[in-house]
Amino acid sequence: MKPTDPQYKLRLPQDLKDRIEASSKMSGRSMNAEIVARLQASYRATDCADPALACSEPACHYGVQLGAEAVERIEKRLERIEQAVAPRQVGAPQGSAAPAAD
Repeated sequence: MKPTDPQYKLRLPQDLKDRIEASSKMSGRSMNAEIVARLQASYRATDCADPALACSEPACHYGVQLGAEAVERIEKRLERIEQAVAPRQVGAPQGSAAPAAD
């Protein structure tokens, strides 16, 4: 950012300020840079042309490392989504997907 960029005085709750301060230390940024990065990421997520690709918690923009448990939960959720959208076989019991077409 340039010193000539517009400035805005901001009031926020103490607990939010504390969270921003902790996040900025973890990311190695100033509090201002942390706030700007998070605002930009939130706009990128909502500006996505395909709403299905937008995420409400754009952790990927902050270089967050996901633990094994988080990755496992994401994989299980993705599997459930894939099963839910898979074409169903006529007459098949609910919950079973149709075989793939050749």
